[in-house]
Amino acid sequence: MADSENYYITETPWLISKQIAWEPQIFNGDLPYWARIHAVAMARSEPNLHTCLETGELAQLLARQQPDGSTTPLDRRDVNRYVNRAVELGYLDEISSVRCLVLPASMIECRRKGFRKPCAYHTGQASKIKRPFAI
Repeated sequence: MADSENYYITETPWLISKQIAWEPQIFNGDLPYWARIHAVAMARSEPNLHTCLETGELAQLLARQQPDGSTTPLDRRDVNRYVNRAVELGYLDEISSVRCLVLPASMIECRRKGFRKPCAYHTGQASKIKRPFAI
């Protein structure tokens, strides 16, 4: 297939990635933090390309190993900065945050059951507290 200005690709070739294969990259200390955050999104995303996380969960996943074997979670400001860097580089969608990493739909596609399901975090459903009605 020769490249030419008159040649247009109408169907993009596919590449399948196994989510479980990304899991070790989350803990690979040789990678920059933004790449490890991308690995979290690749390993744990739902079919709708969203990876919802609890408060502080991402900081704990990226925790620094101490000489005594214990771990120290990253500072939340650093985690925000690393998520923003992954967004700048195009590895995450611009609506990503430390609570929900979103893979860019321009690069990633999933057709598993649930791919159209709205994200609980981005629709506000994850933060709604059910309170009893007072009569």
